[in-house]
Amino acid sequence: MIELWPLIFIWIGIGLLPIKEWIKISLDIIILAIGVVFLLSPTNFNRFTGCDETTKVDLSVTDIFVIPMDTNRIMTASLEADMGAGEFSIVPDSNLITINGISAKYIKNKQFISGSDAEIELDIIPPFAETNRVLTYEIGLHPAPVWDLSFDMGAVSTTFDLTPFKVKEVSIDAGASDISLTIGNLYPDVHVDLSTGAANITIRIPKEMTCYVTTESALTNHSLTGFTKTNKGNYVYTPDSTSIGTIDIDLNSGVSNIDIERY
Repeated sequence: MIELWPLIFIWIGIGLLPIKEWIKISLDIIILAIGVVFLLSPTNFNRFTGCDETTKVDLSVTDIFVIPMDTNRIMTASLEADMGAGEFSIVPDSNLITINGISAKYIKNKQFISGSDAEIELDIIPPFAETNRVLTYEIGLHPAPVWDLSFDMGAVSTTFDLTPFKVKEVSIDAGASDISLTIGNLYPDVHVDLSTGAANITIRIPKEMTCYVTTESALTNHSLTGFTKTNKGNYVYTPDSTSIGTIDIDLNSGVSNIDIERY
């Protein structure tokens, strides 16, 4: 049953929605029907998930991809990553980028370094039909540059703790997802753009920064403690003391549970 976790996310999200009971029942029946079709049609379900079994791979391999850091040159950096399904985390690293995972042959990259700016494009999409594994990747980033981060992902579970980094832009486009994103206070003007399918999203923001949230998510349960609703789909949080910066969050998701916490 674990293979049905995208549908389980949707079913949980439906239960949290502030809609009439008969609408919830109708949506539950639709989700149940989809689940039955997948269970009774193994070939189609495998094509959907990309694998016959779900086998989690422990992160116990050596570095599989490294871009060295030139601290005397690189001041700004952008990472654009196209990633398949899997589990992903971000940690500080002494290299500009280090990726730990399952196999280097599944990573293609382009690098452009001009003056003090570095641009990196990564393609991390292994053929799951051959590997039959849920892959786990750890992405190491150097904390010195100002980062623009863009991730295009399939069904994922992510733990992105960005507190050690100076992050200017974060863009995440994902399918059925469980996303944990923590924003730090090392850069004064941060923009976050999240676009997902059925998702469980937790975003943690520094309590000393002003935060604006814009959401275009209709079938979504929001938990925005401490925020003030300014108009439809727009919320703002203002610190009690002097603000040290601003975070703008744009949310566009399907049936989702979104929790924005202050720390």
